[in-house]
Amino acid sequence: MIAIERICKEGWLIVFLGLDVGSSSCKCAAFAEDGKMLASSEKEYAKTPGQIGLDARVLFEYVCAAVRSCTEQVEAAGDIVSVTVSSFGESFVPIDKAGRVLAPVAMYTDGDGAAETEFLRRNAAHIGRIAGAAPNCLYALPRMMQMLNTVPGLRDNLWKFLQIEDYVVFRFCGETVIDYSLACRALAFDVGGHCWSEEILETAGFGSHALSKPVPAGTVAGEMHDSLALALGLRKGVKIVSGMHDQVAAATGAGALRTGDAVVGTGSVECITPVFDSFIADDAFLNQNYVCVPHAVPGLYVTYAFTLSGGSLLSWYRDRLVPYLKPSAEAGNCSVYDLLNENCPSEPSDIIVVPHFGGTGTPELASPAFGTIAGLSMGSGLPEIYRAVMEGLCFEMRFNREKLKESGIEFSSLRATGGGARSPLWLQMKADVLDIPVETLETSDAGAVGGAMAAAVSLGAFRCLEEAASCFVKTGKLILPNRERTKLYDKKYSRYIKIRQAMLSLNNEI
Repeated sequence: MIAIERICKEGWLIVFLGLDVGSSSCKCAAFAEDGKMLASSEKEYAKTPGQIGLDARVLFEYVCAAVRSCTEQVEAAGDIVSVTVSSFGESFVPIDKAGRVLAPVAMYTDGDGAAETEFLRRNAAHIGRIAGAAPNCLYALPRMMQMLNTVPGLRDNLWKFLQIEDYVVFRFCGETVIDYSLACRALAFDVGGHCWSEEILETAGFGSHALSKPVPAGTVAGEMHDSLALALGLRKGVKIVSGMHDQVAAATGAGALRTGDAVVGTGSVECITPVFDSFIADDAFLNQNYVCVPHAVPGLYVTYAFTLSGGSLLSWYRDRLVPYLKPSAEAGNCSVYDLLNENCPSEPSDIIVVPHFGGTGTPELASPAFGTIAGLSMGSGLPEIYRAVMEGLCFEMRFNREKLKESGIEFSSLRATGGGARSPLWLQMKADVLDIPVETLETSDAGAVGGAMAAAVSLGAFRCLEEAASCFVKTGKLILPNRERTKLYDKKYSRYIKIRQAMLSLNNEI
């Protein structure tokens, strides 16, 4: 713990950096001890056409660039006392004892590990009740197994499999620790025991020595290497803090810290993260591919209801259907989405989009899967399809909400984070389709906020996350559902469910 009282007496401004490492970009934000955001930066990874995976070394270069860009905006970078690392899950990189990368990052989207997933399903008794998740090749463990069996020399040279959070922490300070919520995304974590399950790992064919040490969210891992701190414009002794899985970080940064709270985060994946107070791992819950994950708040849990085609589907629409709008957006100093929103119809049409273009997400986790655009007529245009794309994503969230109710998980409002939270049009659709209020935040980058909050608590600036939230979490506009439009969406949702089911049946035949 740093001497917060001494720092205050000496007149320092205490600054916490929150780092949110995503699958397509990295965000960094600086916050003062009163919760005020002082600076922020985002670096989008440069990829070649068709590139799916990531080079871990290149990813770390972008992480450093985001931190450097952020610190350059802080008047007194010497006041920065910590960097908290949170990241997306399920993806990992193997390294040897010298820290050398042995293979590209295995991404959660790569679709590998089907045979290993089936092996775990048959041979790891009660795996779901231990790990709080049913076996699926989305998770890291089956793909770690496949990599060990297929990459020449890997088994002989492997030291650690690191997910993204603990890889970045390792590069920063040399320690290998992973927080509980991200550890869950491997499918080998004993949620009740807060440790790796040797039973599951023995079935998988390797031990916990090949994984990072699990720790609570907000644990100080170590101090940044002096040479790296100097290169990034930071003072010597900056603490490196193990953050959270990105969805837990967003829930924390949005102030979803009590049972019944929920946050909807829209990045490449759209995800609703509700909070509850008991460990749920019965078959009915697990068979729908929901998970039970420790929250950053001790004693609480979250689950994830998500669609893999979230913001990525809007990116597909932008890049494939309306690329001609890019010059107009640049000329008008705005985004293509600004132009799309301006021309979007104000009312729902008969077009229904089932957004399974990149897989289904929960509850089926079917990949590959195929989406569809139904209800087109001679009067249909691209603006109507654009609105239907956003509606389809909202319908997926409504479908998931209904499934969660069956397990006793309920929420009556949402706080919105991520890039999608910047769209009033889309937020209003969420409120109308789900028939609940949706509240915005002053910053849409709640993951970075959550990381900074965790460090502030760990380093003694606040007694608990709830106290930190009173300073860090600043709400914005409250969007109420339009009851008349909700009635229209109730009818459209009924049609959506029929088309959704038909597409899932067709998926099995294709």
